[in-house]
Amino acid sequence: MKNILSNVWTKRITALVSVAYAYFVFRLCYFSIFYDIHTTSSVSLCLMTTGISIIALIAMLYTRNQIITRLVSFIILPAMLPVVILYFG
Repeated sequence: MKNILSNVWTKRITALVSVAYAYFVFRLCYFSIFYDIHTTSSVSLCLMTTGISIIALIAMLYTRNQIITRLVSFIILPAMLPVVILYFG
């Protein structure tokens, strides 16, 4: 198991999780800016967003030395700002 986790190709493939996470964050940012979205339960939306973000955080911490993860971590920060402001007040 240790050989698999220390393999560089495993880390590169896992870094693609950060790209997928960035894609969904940017889609959510786009929807929060250009559409008026009403949620029935903001608590469950917050918990779901937190859970998905924690899973992506674990994958991004595992692949923190990959170039893809470094770039994605910088561009996700401004994309989450409209989501937090417009969805959660």
